[in-house]
Amino acid sequence: MAEYLFGFAFLAYAAAAVGYAVDARRPGTAGRVATWGVRLGWLLQTALLVEEAARADAFARSWKGSTRVVGDKADTFAEGMATRVTFDLPFGILKRELDDIVTLSEDELAEGVRLALRTTHNIAEGAGAASLIAAMKLRDRLAGQRVVCVMSGGNIDRATLKRILTD
Repeated sequence: MAEYLFGFAFLAYAAAAVGYAVDARRPGTAGRVATWGVRLGWLLQTALLVEEAARADAFARSWKGSTRVVGDKADTFAEGMATRVTFDLPFGILKRELDDIVTLSEDELAEGVRLALRTTHNIAEGAGAASLIAAMKLRDRLAGQRVVCVMSGGNIDRATLKRILTD
């Protein structure tokens, strides 16, 4: 049993909320899969941690604060994490259920892409590799724990990948 689950929790909650919001009687496949993933995390009493780009941190500021905020911009190459606003249903679930948020700089996100390629031989976009670098960032806190990092998303364009790999 994993003690920490990084990354996909945010997507799972969002997909679950969307799936049920669209049709509460028959949620879409994504909603069903995500809902069961989240329920499995609850059953296993796993700590759920998500990561967010520092240059698109409206969700983190909203989650940590007493009021929801709208970001001025979402200027990050990690497009899957580029959000300026929170939405009612998924935010309400996340506010209650998340254990922590790890904010990552653009340099850290780029290192996550390199780390994914170097260690798994898979190409991941910035958002997809964020869970790996978030776990590395918290490695002292996570030492001795079982950690699951879900690496999802490989939509990175050639120019961005080239820039990241040559930096």
